[in-house]
Amino acid sequence: MEFLQSASISAELWQASLPELSQVSVYQQWGFSEAIAAAYGYQPQRFALHQTNASRYSAVVTLFRFGQSWVSLPFCDCGGIAAVDAAAAAQLLDALRQHLNGQPLILRQMQQLSPQPDGLHLQQQKVRMVLALQSDAEAQMQAFKAKLRSQIRKPEKEQFYCKQGGIELLADFWQVFTYNMRELGSPVHSKALFVALLQQPDLRSQMFVVYSPEHQPVACGFVLGYGGMLVNPWASSDRRFQKHAPNMLLYWQMLQYAISNGYQQFDFGRSTPGEGTYNFKAQWGAEPEPLHWYSSEADAGTIADSRLKQLVIQIWQRLPLPLVNQLGPVLRKRIHL
Repeated sequence: MEFLQSASISAELWQASLPELSQVSVYQQWGFSEAIAAAYGYQPQRFALHQTNASRYSAVVTLFRFGQSWVSLPFCDCGGIAAVDAAAAAQLLDALRQHLNGQPLILRQMQQLSPQPDGLHLQQQKVRMVLALQSDAEAQMQAFKAKLRSQIRKPEKEQFYCKQGGIELLADFWQVFTYNMRELGSPVHSKALFVALLQQPDLRSQMFVVYSPEHQPVACGFVLGYGGMLVNPWASSDRRFQKHAPNMLLYWQMLQYAISNGYQQFDFGRSTPGEGTYNFKAQWGAEPEPLHWYSSEADAGTIADSRLKQLVIQIWQRLPLPLVNQLGPVLRKRIHL
């Protein structure tokens, strides 16, 4: 097997190889890394194993540099090594670590690497919540409990409505998304990231925005598709409209879109078991799938519930929204989670 680096790697061969590899998500698509590069200026470093005369790569991985660490992949749940089998994954990892020569490495895998790599610590605090979809929207609705069906219908009865599309919805998406992130005390991604994602055709990106009867955007979601799974990395709602449950209409519209476009699964995104977002996603029937995050540093990727962290959140929540929107992307590009 030959160990290839970025300059020797073909985008076409990379894309053609992914369907034959395991541990593949939408984030390992060539276009996702290109979108990160376009939005934040980071340059992806791609690596692959290639057997002489083979028509596909046997294993692939993309890294981005964050401080002293190399991360695969930033801003997502699972985007580590994809390979034809465990042996190829282990071989690529060995070659990669030799190439990095001791520099810190973070890998976000969907499944556990086998055998357990020496010197890499495994963290399993997070899960992704995945719903197996029914064959049509009516069957999907009937699969829900009566209480959930009632919550889904509530906003529509109150004349809330949802639009689905692309760049034309960005301003309304951004209005809800930035407000909600400020309320959560979290720096917001750059608007340029969403523009770049929408411009990559292999990601099959779509935006969803729910509006009040007065045509005010009150909830939003962003989805990416690959294979049989539609993924929802980002969703927000305006808590001032919480009693109308616009987020229920939002998720139902995204699920209907997934079903009508032939997806078999819907990924609600990352959660911590027992927390509010986990319980919200579980009520739809989504099942937890453990995420396997590896790091050469034992505490990398963990978030301490410190008093300092809580203080920073409280200060951020009190900042004016225009200032938050200006500062947020500057900070967010440096946070790889």
